[in-house]
Amino acid sequence: MSESDYAGGAAPAAPGPGPAGPPEAAVLPAHGQAAADVLAEVRRSQDRDVDYRRGRNWAFTYYAGEELLQVLAAAYQLGMSANGLSGAAFPSLARFESEILAWMGSLLGGGGGEAGSMTSGGSESILLAVKTARDLAQARGRPRAGQRGNVVAARSTHPGFAKAAHYLGLELRRAPLHHDQRADAAAMAAMIDDDTVLVVASAPSYPHGVVDDVPAIAQLAAGAGLPCHVDACVGGMVLPFARAIGAWHGEFGFEVPGVTSISADLHKYGYTAKGTSVVVYRTAELFGFQSFAHDEWTGGRYEVPNLCGTRPGGAITAAWAAMRYLGQDGYCELTRQSLAATAALRAGLAAIDGLHVAGDPDINLIAIGDARGRVREIARELRRRGWVLGTQGDVSRGEEKTMHLTVTAGHRPHIDEFLHDLAEAAASSSAG
Repeated sequence: MSESDYAGGAAPAAPGPGPAGPPEAAVLPAHGQAAADVLAEVRRSQDRDVDYRRGRNWAFTYYAGEELLQVLAAAYQLGMSANGLSGAAFPSLARFESEILAWMGSLLGGGGGEAGSMTSGGSESILLAVKTARDLAQARGRPRAGQRGNVVAARSTHPGFAKAAHYLGLELRRAPLHHDQRADAAAMAAMIDDDTVLVVASAPSYPHGVVDDVPAIAQLAAGAGLPCHVDACVGGMVLPFARAIGAWHGEFGFEVPGVTSISADLHKYGYTAKGTSVVVYRTAELFGFQSFAHDEWTGGRYEVPNLCGTRPGGAITAAWAAMRYLGQDGYCELTRQSLAATAALRAGLAAIDGLHVAGDPDINLIAIGDARGRVREIARELRRRGWVLGTQGDVSRGEEKTMHLTVTAGHRPHIDEFLHDLAEAAASSSAG
């Protein structure tokens, strides 16, 4: 899956000077502009952005109504000049982050002794979890002298782990999947050796929305004396509430012996402002390996738990406000709505000739396959009609090409419209 799969074209090139010097837009204007004019230009520039309020977007944004959006905007503005680097200067942010982490530890099956931090998004949460595992392994004498450490995961594991392994000088080993798209725990076990630093499970994996067998994977990690990270970036704010309303009955968090850390994005199904995620560890001792400290310079001791030093206070403040505003009952209701929208989509898809749901998703993610191989053509037609969605699948390895939908509570009123356009797009692709 690539950016071009979503946008229907390549990302814009970085700006640079042309033959006769830089274009006018590449030079900071010599004089300021009136505030009203600046804001009007911002609004004009946004005219081509996807209208997520009308459910046109099946990726990137998570919308749950105007009232919550207003709460987010007001809270973000209240905290936008605050800096999460210093809890001493901004004790409000320290309070908000501490409470969010306690809430998340509880939702993720913890018993109260967990520790962690808020991050800018899933990629940072994942990288920090891998970094923590690497540093823990080094303290325990892994990898062997002259060898490179490795992370054992499945082929469905998010690319954030590949990025983390690349940045941290580790090898990422990807095990095959079962026919239901879940990780093959036995194959993962065969990949573990004396240089392994971390074992990963997904709850769920992004491509097909299926939750790996976390208990089995955590057990094999514990048996090898290794930490087990659960990537719940997309499911961490769905699965606890789906279980509470009786729509899902599995286990994936700290209630599972052997799970040592979990990542969960708040700006996905937590419906908070971008970008907020958390990485939570079973113990404060484990969290200690995440921090970075340095004092060999003229500015005194510098110590941070995250990749970023400065962290936007607006995002932290808005996340706390959204979670406090919604509460468990609000999230249960949003989960009901998103799962109802998912069920309606699945029912409608069954009536469109040639299309099917790939796999059997546990939550509100859907991969749509086509028996006739028209996925790119159908997706292109849907984009022409104003829908933003992605395509995925490595066909070079025999994987089915599918369209990917992340279904939110905000999509529920727009399911019939989408199914109508999807059916017409499939019919026109058949005719072509």
